[in-house]
Amino acid sequence: MRKKNYSFLFVTVISLLLIFTACSNDTKRVTSTSTKGDDKGDAEKVEEVTIRVAIPLSEEYFDGRFDEVDKKLENIKLEYVPYGNSAESLQELFSKKQSPDIIIGDYPPIKELDIGYPLDDLIEQQNFDLSVLDPSLVSFMRSLDDEGRMVGFPDGTSFYGLYYNKDVFDKFGKEYPDPDVPMTWGELLELTKEMTGELGGDQYIGLQEGPSGALGELAARSTDPDTGEVLVENGPEFKKYFDLLEAYYNIPEIDSPNLSDNPFVEERTAAMYIGTNNYFAWGWGNPDPEVIKSIDLAPVPVWEDQPNTTPAKNAWPMVIANYSEYKEEAFQVLTTYLDSEIQIGMAKTMMLQTPLVDPEVLKYYGSDVPAYEGKNIEAYFFGEAAQYEGRQSNWDDYVDIDEAERKIREDKVDVVTVLRELVEESEGKIKSAMAEK
Repeated sequence: MRKKNYSFLFVTVISLLLIFTACSNDTKRVTSTSTKGDDKGDAEKVEEVTIRVAIPLSEEYFDGRFDEVDKKLENIKLEYVPYGNSAESLQELFSKKQSPDIIIGDYPPIKELDIGYPLDDLIEQQNFDLSVLDPSLVSFMRSLDDEGRMVGFPDGTSFYGLYYNKDVFDKFGKEYPDPDVPMTWGELLELTKEMTGELGGDQYIGLQEGPSGALGELAARSTDPDTGEVLVENGPEFKKYFDLLEAYYNIPEIDSPNLSDNPFVEERTAAMYIGTNNYFAWGWGNPDPEVIKSIDLAPVPVWEDQPNTTPAKNAWPMVIANYSEYKEEAFQVLTTYLDSEIQIGMAKTMMLQTPLVDPEVLKYYGSDVPAYEGKNIEAYFFGEAAQYEGRQSNWDDYVDIDEAERKIREDKVDVVTVLRELVEESEGKIKSAMAEK
């Protein structure tokens, strides 16, 4: 008979005691201030509440995101709380009596300590319109909860785009990608083949790092959240993706040893690259303005039978702690953060990739970043992001998609074998993990 895991029970009890102690002994964070009055001296006392926000980013970055929120809310003061994005880091905050009202970061630590407060009731009470948020992100927020509740609001997101070098296209005599209509993955593969090879004594490749985002557009689940069953062979999605990956890596010279790890940036001998937003500003790191002139954007490629579907999105949830005495004020902070005026300010500098679908916000994206001047930024916003069905599975962590991709890329293992081995290896890991619980 298997022994009970008393160590897990002990850790759980200690965590709850830390939370209870932190919340019961926390310093009161309400002060009274006179903000309204008349000539007779009558004044209305307005409570000012301090809301602590834990975020795994620097204080400078926190200020860049929340300064305008702090200014806009006269009755609320925001306090930055450094956070290590882990359950241990949260427990340390509790022990220091610094329990945050809002936690921004990965959801597993919050779920592990059971300290999240689903927003559904507050959304209904405050008449917040969820339709202002990207549906893919709302779906992702709900997928984090076992009951499909809204665990938090999305902090931000990522946009995909197909970056291409006009100089390389000119050398090969190829037309530039359509700025408005995406290629299919099959069309991208054919173009990649035609632009991979030696030209003028230099080695070129059509596409650097493969069909990024293709699997995300299929929004396939790796495992069953209830049973841990490995699902990668149950439907066509993973084979469809791995077939595409195999075809890419079978292109002669696509993995040429003569190229650096980043030929799109360094030698500028890669014609295309699929990446997320901020690539010019952050992914490249202060690139030469002259070089940027030859780079532009097109929509990310799509599957032929899903011509309007782009990769599924995710984001850090902005979670209200269930022990907070100031849930309504914390909710006001979050909804103010999502105000279109504040989102426009962050969109201009790319401080945040907005979770809103408001075209008035999107049109300002990157407008204050010189590297993006004149670029086809609208390509980021093509189509609708795929949505995962149901809740996320904790067992997905035991399915090593990266290793499966490596086998195709380096070992040249066929797709059928890769899928079979992936299932067998994943089942073994999940069985062992279940036995330990």
